[in-house]
Amino acid sequence: MLSLSGILDEFSKYECFKGRVIYGDPGYGCSEYVCCPFPSPTTAAKATFNARMSRVQEAVEWGLCRVKVDWSFVN
Repeated sequence: MLSLSGILDEFSKYECFKGRVIYGDPGYGCSEYVCCPFPSPTTAAKATFNARMSRVQEAVEWGLCRVKVDWSFVN
């Protein structure tokens, strides 16, 4: 869905997105604009990053679930 959305192409068009990323799970593949968790983190800092981003990702997913439930009548 990410590749079909064209959002990464839009990111590359505008200077304001340089140096910015969206967080995605490894299934999306890491790139210039997609940041993924460290696989098998080898340092405490990497493990902490993964843990913190996992909590943020979980909160976002719950929020998206809520939107899906609240707007299910549109289908």
